[in-house]
Amino acid sequence: MTLDRVENDEYVLQNTDFKDHSPALRIPLKNPYYEKFDFVRFYFDNDTRTAEFEEDGMKIKVVNEHPSIDNMEANTWYLMPTAFTLKLAKI
Repeated sequence: MTLDRVENDEYVLQNTDFKDHSPALRIPLKNPYYEKFDFVRFYFDNDTRTAEFEEDGMKIKVVNEHPSIDNMEANTWYLMPTAFTLKLAKI
């Protein structure tokens, strides 16, 4: 899948495997992001069962399926930021 665009407060991913699913997948911008266990554990609050960090003035919620965290909801799509982040460098 390829992150194609942001439209109507949703990420729109284009599916490259059309035979199994629809050609586009839409994920609401308000959904938390999926992250690696160690990252989520660092920010995880046992009382609220949430993990949240701040970057550039934005609060970002993250989830992970590890049994000690298990803050993901069934039948919900999550993006992993490192899967679609590009860093450009000028040489």
